[in-house]
Formats: sequence, structure tokens, C-alpha cells
Amino acid sequence: MAGSITPPLTDKQKQDWNSFLDFVDKEGFKGSPALDDKDKGLGMYLMQKYRSLNPKVTISYQDVPRVQQALQDYKSTLVDQYKKGLIAPTDSIKNPETDIMGGISPVDGWLGSKTSSYKFPVAQATNADKTATNYGTNTAAFDKDRLAKQ
Repeated sequence: MAGSITPPLTDKQKQDWNSFLDFVDKEGFKGSPALDDKDKGLGMYLMQKYRSLNPKVTISYQDVPRVQQALQDYKSTLVDQYKKGLIAPTDSIKNPETDIMGGISPVDGWLGSKTSSYKFPVAQATNADKTATNYGTNTAAFDKDRLAKQ
């Protein structure tokens, strides 16, 4: 996307972000307003704690803007697909720009309540032969394969 921060996140980094948010949730801070108090640096502390417990993770606090941008890009893709009729309409979506991932954080580099609320989606498809294809966080490949079959 045009506004993307480079380099984009890898699928492994997206998986690590999802695992980090599981940790944040277990610590009782997923979506917490306490993360919005920049003076306390709670988000940075949680990332440091998570990394000390999981030294092989591929994300750090410096990746927060890239995470936010990747989530913004994903939202833009969903809105675009919705407008093109590639996603089935629902009664809950009146205005796709505000109703799809409406609480998402802007790209501000801060791990606050909004950023700690969104994981990267994972995709798995059941094939005609009843086998499964696990796309993990590579939703672009899932979308490409899904659209090719339509």
C-alpha cells in the first residue's frame, strides 16, 4: 500500500505479535486504558517482559509503528474488498470506512489500548478433497487463492 512503513512485517513477526497480545491479555492489559498513559510506559514494559520470557521472538517495541501500519493496510484491504462486493454485506456494516475495524489505532508508534486490541487474522481453508491449507497470517495468499477459485 502507498502509506506502508518499510520493511513490511513478516508472517513470523505477525505470529509473534499475536502471541505477544496473548501475553498482554494474560497479564490483564489487553485493550486497557492503562496502556494509554504514556508517562508510565506500560506497553514498553510488557514488551520487555515478554521478550525476556521469549528471547527468540522477532518483534520489539520499535516494531509497533510497523504493526499499526500493517493493521491499517489490512483494514484498507477489507474495506476495498467490501466495496467491490468480495465480502458479503452484513447489517452491522453501514459505513465500511468506520464500521470495519473501527477502533483501530492510527500509526503513532504507541502501544496503547487500541493497538493492544487487534491481532493479525489467520486463515485456513478446507479444500474440495477435505484436506486443509493453513495460511497462518498470510491472508494475502489466502485471498489470492480464494479469488482465483471464484
